[in-house]
Amino acid sequence: MTDTEFLVYPQNELTKKAFKMLRDFEKKALARNDWEKGKRELIQFADAAVEMGKQAEGLNQLALYVLATREVLTYLKWPVKSVYDEDLDDKAFDLVDLIWKFCEGIGNSEICEDVFNLVFKQVIDNPEFDPKSRRDLRTAVVPCCANKNCRAELEKHLEKLDRNDAIVVRKDLILEFEGEEAARAFMKANAQFVGSYARFFIEENDESEELEVAVLKLWHDRAKGDGLSSWRYTRVIEKYLVKASERAIDINRSKRILKELASVNYEYFPKFKSLHSEDEWKDALEGFASSVEDADFYPELIDDEDMKERMLELCKQMPRFMLTYYDKLLPDYRDEFELLYKNDLRDRVKKAREKDIEEISQRLDKCEEIFGLDNGSFRKELMGLTKSRALLRAISKADGPGGK
Repeated sequence: MTDTEFLVYPQNELTKKAFKMLRDFEKKALARNDWEKGKRELIQFADAAVEMGKQAEGLNQLALYVLATREVLTYLKWPVKSVYDEDLDDKAFDLVDLIWKFCEGIGNSEICEDVFNLVFKQVIDNPEFDPKSRRDLRTAVVPCCANKNCRAELEKHLEKLDRNDAIVVRKDLILEFEGEEAARAFMKANAQFVGSYARFFIEENDESEELEVAVLKLWHDRAKGDGLSSWRYTRVIEKYLVKASERAIDINRSKRILKELASVNYEYFPKFKSLHSEDEWKDALEGFASSVEDADFYPELIDDEDMKERMLELCKQMPRFMLTYYDKLLPDYRDEFELLYKNDLRDRVKKAREKDIEEISQRLDKCEEIFGLDNGSFRKELMGLTKSRALLRAISKADGPGGK
């Protein structure tokens, strides 16, 4: 990085001092592998750059803010540092705010392109920095996009972004150049992708079906583990959907909403079930169960609804559930379940470590309790699968008919 990369006006004593401070900081802090001391010196440098910026004029002022921002963002991703740092994050926020204020109202002035290029090329379009770190600065340069060259450059950059990030900037472009009504229409059309847009209309008590569809999409993504990372958004949207299900005149809309709610929160399942007649429940339940097979509550669901085929399938995939479901599966699937249970015990014995012995012993006793005694033949078979003396003693214990 050279001084002329940043300062487009001739340097004066103030700006020369800033770059000397930067070089001194980099030489002392980054070379010595001392994160905490380096962080303190960086904050001192950033504060000094801001104070000097207040005394500078025009682009030199902005350049000092951008310079400090770049250094803070660089230090935030320093390899020695691996956790979130609140002090530096706050400092980055303060610097971005200064850049925002500088860019406000810049319009299509004679320095518009210089302002845009300085912020855009040094930080926004710099692949060294995390996209999240650059997000606020993208909207900071929106006023510069009255200039068609700046607008074209930003549009090209937006095409490379995640859709959600791009939508946020496009809304600000529309607000700046097309007005509030157009921006609101854009927000509503894209509420299914941006949680904050959905929340905006929810807080305005919007009850349109258009918003309902958008919110359902956000909630559905939440069920898959995407989006809605903030629990605040999740709670706001959950409350909205509950109200929407209650006010819906069309029962199918209520079913659709409650199905989505129940797919994330099992507490809503009884309400979802209550909306169905006895004739339609079998198909509705099967569809719901298929949609939540990866959910934490799935084992509870199939137990509550006595879905025996699904219980057996889950036991095949996860043998730990055999002791949960055996009493329900035995009447209809005795032979298949016995084979499944004993094959699992065979596998456990073959792979057993010392810490597994007690559980194997308990499962073996349970096997004989469930399926009856077999003159010790199964115990003898298991003993042939291991050379562990401790496990052999456990298998041949006196409780079983093959015991000594």
